[in-house]
Amino acid sequence: MNHHRPDLFEAQETEEALLHRRRTRRLLEERFERKRLEQELDYFSFMDEDESLDDEFDWNDASK
Repeated sequence: MNHHRPDLFEAQETEEALLHRRRTRRLLEERFERKRLEQELDYFSFMDEDESLDDEFDWNDASK
């Protein structure tokens, strides 16, 4: 760091802040995507369970 040129120091600090912000944003996006995929998996595993219930249930008999 060059303390003799405050503008250079500020530019370097700003770049570090920008990199930090980008890194943080990427981590948040990855976390969000992982949560979304987990919810999707939960949903589909629930659908699989639901379908197995359908197999055990006679829908024709229930409509009478």
